Amino acid sequence: MAVKLEITNLSLRLSGREILDRIHFSTENTITVILGENGAGKTTLLKTIAGLYAPDGGGIFLDGRNLGDFTARQRARLFSYVPQDCQATGCVAADFVVMGRNPYLKFWQMPGGKEYSDGLAALQALGIRHLAERPMDHLSGGERRLCYLARARIQEAEWMILDEPESGLDFGRRHEFFTQLREYLKKNRKHAIMSLHDPTLADAYGDGILFMKKGRVFSFIHKQEKDYKEQMADSLKRLYGPNTCLIEEGKYRAVIWKGERDADH
Repeated sequence: MAVKLEITNLSLRLSGREILDRIHFSTENTITVILGENGAGKTTLLKTIAGLYAPDGGGIFLDGRNLGDFTARQRARLFSYVPQDCQATGCVAADFVVMGRNPYLKFWQMPGGKEYSDGLAALQALGIRHLAERPMDHLSGGERRLCYLARARIQEAEWMILDEPESGLDFGRRHEFFTQLREYLKKNRKHAIMSLHDPTLADAYGDGILFMKKGRVFSFIHKQEKDYKEQMADSLKRLYGPNTCLIEEGKYRAVIWKGERDADH
């Protein structure tokens, strides 16, 4: 069953500056992608959905339930969060991943064999089982990010919140990452909302694409819409400028920047 995420007139000010301005949208997509320039408010929006910031106005609802009424522990069963800066010290990868089961344990309980078995299975599924006993602060940025994803998977929340999950991954690993993520979400009937910088990845893997500029949403398009390609091309130009082009060859599409052939390099 789809779990509808609804954001209604969400506003937030930080240090006296308005970061989010009446954000309003709803989604039941498997993968919802947020595109926007640096400073558009993408990370702040994700952190607010995750409960790290308290909004100044508006609300966040899951199937009509106001998340402001939930405890942090209850919310952790609904949302898992993979931050942009994946830092972790003081533990090995297996212990870090197992922390994803904390919302389901009693306050006095410690993770046991079942939790560690699930954690190792998640690492195996992502191709990083060999990192299980490696300290988190000895891993590369991309490896830490995959460990965060493994932890998010065993947390089994309804929605994954991922801030620039492609960062630190090489070209091939990015596509493996998104293919595996989509398979996991579909199989388990879960959802993800994420920010990306690469519009080609957004087009390839997003079911819905939210466009942000200066703290506001100016477009939200869905793959199933008949005029999706036209809307996508128009929204990309509005976001990145008139040189942005959506090109298509057969069943493949890519977003390119149309520059001058004789431009100085």
